[in-house]
Amino acid sequence: MKKQKLLLLKISFIRFFYILLLMGYFNPSQSGASENSDLVAYTANIPEEIYTIEILHGWREEKNGIEIHTVGIDIKLLEGWKTYWRKTGNTGIPLSIDWLEKNNFLDYEIHWPNPSIVEMAGEQSIGYTERVVFPLQIKPEKPGTPISGFGTIFMGVCKDVCIPVFEEISIDLLPSSEMHWPVLHDSLMSKPKVFASATHQDEIDCKINYETEPPVISTSISTSLLNPDKPFLAIYESTTDPVFFYKPREILENREFSVIYTDFEFLEDTSQKLDNSKILLTILTDNQTYEIQGCQ
Repeated sequence: MKKQKLLLLKISFIRFFYILLLMGYFNPSQSGASENSDLVAYTANIPEEIYTIEILHGWREEKNGIEIHTVGIDIKLLEGWKTYWRKTGNTGIPLSIDWLEKNNFLDYEIHWPNPSIVEMAGEQSIGYTERVVFPLQIKPEKPGTPISGFGTIFMGVCKDVCIPVFEEISIDLLPSSEMHWPVLHDSLMSKPKVFASATHQDEIDCKINYETEPPVISTSISTSLLNPDKPFLAIYESTTDPVFFYKPREILENREFSVIYTDFEFLEDTSQKLDNSKILLTILTDNQTYEIQGCQ
């Protein structure tokens, strides 16, 4: 394994990128501390001016009786470079964190600000240019006490080539309620407009056909909610089931409904059915992100 890593360090960025994907490095949580050290050493050879990463230590607050510390991962990119949203589109690697050490962590969640549709080499992807702040919300095991941690950020940055980035981060958080970072607050408030299919039955109609091979999911959306004359990008996902959705297509019915449909395949048990309540359809336009929750 050691010889293989040394060889990888000598080949071009693009080939290294794809070999990392094939070898499973896209999931840092599956690698050990020594592997992470090698990957961080690789990232050290990337020109520094492409990106910077800063940790915004944020603030501590209580919500519904639960204490939460909000931290910001502030990423600035050189002009022309981009990084990715949680679902990347046709290409890319979203941000993830492999924590090697956690002190006073009960749970944490990465929040994804509204992204943009980014064109590159004739392909559409979903992400961010120039600057993005990812809010990270941490629940402490012991409320009112400091939180600390050490780990590795993993993400992709792209322009003419795509480069995997591995950066060590550390946090030391005191339980302060002072809100020092307006940009972090703005990112936390950058959320999609949410519609629940069960409560918008006159405007949203979702169906799944298991009789076809592969099965098909389709969602009809009233043009009163979604303007069909404006370009958009749609992504289906399940928050629980191991399933792969192909790139959605769209047709217009009588200028009244946009129908967004796609095939999907189960990655494990092919006899199962989707949990309809856990299906999420995200629609991105040039100035707004929408989420349709459930397929009822």
